Amino acid sequence: MRIWTWTSAPCVLAVLIALAAGQPVGAVERMFRVFDQRDGLPASEVVRLAQDARGFIWIGTFAGLVRYDGQEMRTWAPDRLNGHVSVLQAGPAGEVVVRVEPGHHGDLDASGLYRIVPDGIEPVPGPDDVPLRNVGAAAFGADGQLCVSREADVLCRLAGGAWSRTPSTMRGANGSGPWWRAPASR
Repeated sequence: MRIWTWTSAPCVLAVLIALAAGQPVGAVERMFRVFDQRDGLPASEVVRLAQDARGFIWIGTFAGLVRYDGQEMRTWAPDRLNGHVSVLQAGPAGEVVVRVEPGHHGDLDASGLYRIVPDGIEPVPGPDDVPLRNVGAAAFGADGQLCVSREADVLCRLAGGAWSRTPSTMRGANGSGPWWRAPASR
């Protein structure tokens, strides 16, 4: 016995439409909230945004880094991260890395890459556990692999913590800055 035929499809569709018409459709309400210095931002211009694995929103400004938890803004390491945030990336495992542009930073090496820790920041250790310096850009892969570009090379932290180095010999279209591609995970 055959119950379904293509000729019965219009009838089934008509029944589904009739059932759906009787159901109220809920509108999606979009909420917008404007944040500025009155809410805790160190500057009104936001230049970088990232959301970590725990749901915190990290906000990079021209005057430092802020963590927003949905209720309040907390300026992060204001004594050390008080300049233009030029790199802000969150990895899938929760690691957040940041770099600030040269300027007034106290004891902070502005060319270095730093990771967020519960009580502030610490340098991201590169090959031979030497802090990464002269970082131009950073990105995480879906597998958590961190890659950073520098003037002379691209470094990728592989599973297990070892680093892979690839020379950066190609230049961007305008001749400045390296083009780079992360090597495949091993």
